[in-house]
Amino acid sequence: MAAAAVDPSRQKHVLKVAIIDWCPQICRNKNQPGYIIEIVNTVFAEGPYQLAFYEYPWTRGIMQVRSGELHALLAPTKDEAPNLLFPEREVGVQKMCFFRRAEDHWQFTGTHSLEGLKIGMVNDVFIREIDQYKNDNRHQFQISSYYDGSYIKRSLRMLTSGRLDTFIFTYHSTQLEIKKEGLAGRVVSAGCFSETSLYMAFSPSPDLTDEVSSMMRHFDKRIDAMWRSGEMKAILKRYQ
Repeated sequence: MAAAAVDPSRQKHVLKVAIIDWCPQICRNKNQPGYIIEIVNTVFAEGPYQLAFYEYPWTRGIMQVRSGELHALLAPTKDEAPNLLFPEREVGVQKMCFFRRAEDHWQFTGTHSLEGLKIGMVNDVFIREIDQYKNDNRHQFQISSYYDGSYIKRSLRMLTSGRLDTFIFTYHSTQLEIKKEGLAGRVVSAGCFSETSLYMAFSPSPDLTDEVSSMMRHFDKRIDAMWRSGEMKAILKRYQ
């Protein structure tokens, strides 16, 4: 039996996206996949694109998108992936914070307060306020990759065992893991940096220029429509 003809205008183009396990922004739970995933799924539910997600270590994900192997990355700040292309609209915000043992009473009040501390941090995360200090004092920083979500759990173990004095990561993700590990009240925030915008960042590869330009226009148009319709607020409310 002959196959039915398919209207080329109705065919979906696969949009390949690099992600990490970063709940509650990006989660492996299919029923609650994270607010950023829900936003992006809604953005591309209408239109000519079909999303395909690929989980990579953070640094490799950046490289895959930069080289043109994948179309987009979720969800860097502009400082974390400066060579990628950014649409006008962000897909979320993040707040990076220090975490410490409750009994230590240490608080971040500027780079002078970091002297002598053993500090955990993720590779390829850029924090402008401490970047120069980190470069000048690399012996104080234990830099780890971020792949399967184990960075927070590993950092909590090192913190409670005394192998770290503090570590840096996003507030909501770390608080979620603190609760899971039964460490509420034992590990606390010790000061945060300013909120920064998160983006669906796209590949600068010349081979993808036309595709990526169309994808970014679609993204910005649909994000605006989601704010007007109330879809965006509904998603954010579900994740508090």
